[in-house]
Amino acid sequence: MGRSRKKEHTERVFSRVSPQIKERLKRYASRNAITESEAIRFAIERLLLAEREIECQGELVETLKGIKKELNRIGINLNQIARYVNTKKEIDIEVGETLGQLSEDLTVALSVLTDILQKEKKYAHSENGD
Repeated sequence: MGRSRKKEHTERVFSRVSPQIKERLKRYASRNAITESEAIRFAIERLLLAEREIECQGELVETLKGIKKELNRIGINLNQIARYVNTKKEIDIEVGETLGQLSEDLTVALSVLTDILQKEKKYAHSENGD
């Protein structure tokens, strides 16, 4: 098992650290029964993973902002319809059709939001399982 890992890790990275960091690295590696190199690789992988998580969160925020705008527009339309119905005390066919379309729009928006949240949940679980 050790030999296959050595073939996997062929590139070298050099860095200087303070004596305190070096000592912390030694203690961490010793506590976890790994080599200092494995501890460094683990730290780098965690750093890169955190960077990817931040990118994903940014994408999610942008998507949610778009959904928020759409839901706000739908809410404004619903308020206008409610005012119209309260004034007229009746609903004509055009208003009923508009309500149907708004209902469909809400269903689509909620479906998209649910999909995004499920994907985010799967991503979080898959990363925690590694």
